Formats: sequence, C-alpha cells, structure tokens
Amino acid sequence: MELVFIHPDDKSRSLYRIYLENILEDCKVIEFFNFKKAQDFVSQRVEKGEKACDLILAASEGEFEDHSAATFALYCDQHLSRVPFVTIGERPLEEIAGFDSDHINKATTHHILLPLSPADFRAQILGVVYPDRMRLEPIAAFQKVRLINFFRYNKTHCNVYIRLGRLKYVKVLNANTLYNKSDLDKLKARDIEFLYIRNDDFQRFQVNYFHNRFLEFDASLATTEELKAKLEFTHVILQELVTSLGFSQSAIDLTEKSLKAIYALIDKEHSLGVLLHHFSLRDDYLYDHSYLTSLVACDLLRRMNWFTGERLDALGFAALFHDITVKEVSLARINRRDDERFCHYNESVKEKYLKHPLEATLLVQSHPHIPKDACIVIEQHHENPEGNGFPKALKAQEINPLSAVFIIAHEFVAELEKKDYDQDQMNSILKSMAARFNKGHFKKPMDAFCASFLSEAA
Repeated sequence: MELVFIHPDDKSRSLYRIYLENILEDCKVIEFFNFKKAQDFVSQRVEKGEKACDLILAASEGEFEDHSAATFALYCDQHLSRVPFVTIGERPLEEIAGFDSDHINKATTHHILLPLSPADFRAQILGVVYPDRMRLEPIAAFQKVRLINFFRYNKTHCNVYIRLGRLKYVKVLNANTLYNKSDLDKLKARDIEFLYIRNDDFQRFQVNYFHNRFLEFDASLATTEELKAKLEFTHVILQELVTSLGFSQSAIDLTEKSLKAIYALIDKEHSLGVLLHHFSLRDDYLYDHSYLTSLVACDLLRRMNWFTGERLDALGFAALFHDITVKEVSLARINRRDDERFCHYNESVKEKYLKHPLEATLLVQSHPHIPKDACIVIEQHHENPEGNGFPKALKAQEINPLSAVFIIAHEFVAELEKKDYDQDQMNSILKSMAARFNKGHFKKPMDAFCASFLSEAA
C-alpha cells in the first residue's frame, strides 16, 4: 500500500516512517515536509486518473510554510474517494483551526493524539487501515530500519542484524561500538535496504534515534580526521534528503554544517597534497568529487585574493549540488560532449545527462536560502573555454567569472582522479590546463592557480 506522509520535522518524520514500515506490510511511504508538494503530488495523480494513495498521515501542527492540515484535508475530501486522512498532534482535533468546519468529512478523518506509545500508535493505525479486523497481528521479533538511517550517527546502542531468511537473522553491528561509512557502504553494495533490531531493543533504539544530536560538532575544535568522517556521513544524508524531498529546513541545516566543515578543513589543511593523499585511499567518486572540488575552488579564491563569504558559500553550494540529479557514477565522470564513453549509452540517456546542469539548477533555485550565484555556477559547470561545453555551449567570455573558478577546480579534480590523485602528476596537469584556460574569464584564475601552485611545488 502507498501512504502519503506530511511532517515538517525531518527527525520526527523519519522515526514515524520506521514505525509505519513495521506496522504495514509492503508499505511505501511517500514523504513531504509541506502540504504544497503533497497536494501537487496528489493532484497530478488525480489528473492522470490514477489512485492517489491508500492513506494520508499528516502532522496537525508544526512550522509549515504553506497550507494548514485542515486545508489539505478539505482538498483531499473533495478530490479523493474514501481515502482515510489521519492527523497526529498534541492538541485535540476540535481545538485546531479548520477542523471544526462542517465541510470536513468526519467519516474519513481521524486523529491520533500525542504523546502515545509505539504500541498504541500501531493499534490506532491498524484500526484505521483495517477497521473490520477483530484482533491485531502479533508484533514481530525483529523491527526493520532502513539502512540510510544508520548514516545519521556512527554508534549503535544495541545489536543490529541483517535478514537472510524468514526466521534467520545475522548480526552485523555490535551494541555500543563505533562504525564508519565504509561499513555501511559494504552492506549497501550488497543491495541491503533494511537492517533489523530485536523488538526488545527497539524502544531503546527509538529513544536514542530521536534524541541523538545528529552529527553536531564544533568544526573549529574538531580534528582533521573528525571533520572528514563527519562530512562523509552528512554527504549521504544530504543527498538522500534533497533528491527525495527537496530543500527542507533539515537539508539547509545539513548544508550549512557541511560548508562549515569544509571551510574548517581548508584552514586546517594548508597542504593540498595531504588532502589528495586522503582521497587516494577512498573509492566514492560522487563524494570525493564534490568535496575536493569545493576545497580546490575555495583555495583558488584565496590564491586570487578574491575571497569573500558570499563567493565562498556560492562555490560550496555548487560543489555539493552540481551533480545532485546524476545517479550513475560512470556518467558523472563525463565532462565533454565528445567523450567516447557516451557510446556505451543510448541517445536518451546521453541527452538527459547533457541536461543535468539545468535539472540541478531547477532543483536548487526554488529555495530562498540557495545563493543565486550558486545556481549560475551549477548551470554552467560543464561549459568550457573551447565553447563546446553543455548545456548551452557558452563562449569563454560569456561564462560567469565565479563559474570560471569552479570549472577550473572541477577540471583539475577530474584530471587528478584519472591519475589516481598522484601528486607527482599535478604540475603536468596544471601546465596542460594552462594551455586551454587562457581566455575569457578563465585566464585570471588559471594564471593565479599556476603561479602560486607551481611556485610552491618548486
């Protein structure tokens, strides 16, 4: 069954999703952090003559930027046929503005009053979905939790298992032990979507999950290795949030944490060589590419004496999100229209990839917290000095100066990746790039990069 779930708070929404996926078998939870996006989703399905969903669950109160729960409930009552609408909140429904209206369908509108135990929540949800059942099913011995949720912290408070069969579970994480991103990546590579927790441990897990201060840290006090570890975890959750939900406040907060960590790394690591050694030991192209491009671009601003907070933020946002819509790593490595690797893909895949800078720009520009210059950089990040880049084949002089800085950093990182981050290859890479990036708005940052870097190397 499909369930539309609207809640403004990311942590609360994630925890309730864990409950719902254990309560309702084969349940697909479609999440939204505001009512506008939920209404757009429902209306699109209605217009196509499709079934919108089987159940709607919405926070009755919260810091929503748009419609109220009552407004959305009225819309659903008018456009959906007999789909239960369940609200959750800490006040009785009759005390919430809009729900006292005679237009609200009392037969399909339900309310779950908080606080209540997970067992009571389970009973009330099952009572709405299956009102004719005489008794509830027994609670399973293990509760499932999406693997993605374990990227929110790096220590478990109970044993964690994978499921190998209907009654066979194997422990993969021990209680109270630290784990790193690579531990989870190994499970992800095996197409494991859910991890499992014994039902006896689940209450402790949910308390720790909700009260855990997700990857909060003082970037100025953290060590270089701590910053790198934090960035690895936040990158995964940030990509998940933005691609599935858009720019919620949680996504913005995570972005700001990531940027602060990046700036702190720049302050702590004055040697690009040390950073390159770190990346040479890793194998996560999208993460490596995003963060190393940000570090190089921000370092280049300093070399040019063009360093301001606004430009720093624009380049940081652009580095984090320029490939946000690209799913296939092999495609993400392609930077030119004439790349021979395109022959391995059909024309529709190629055309979609050539448009991904525009798609990424559309995704990020809708949020007021995203710097406008970042949107320009994202749109232009695959343009080049020869004038045959994509998506618009801009000439060198037509490319924004800040985009030129980013493109140089982007190209430098791409070439380093091809050379396995071999520091001995950096001089030859820069000299080759200097012959290309010697026109338009590319010339000044390229000259500054070569002059300072090559003199350091000497």
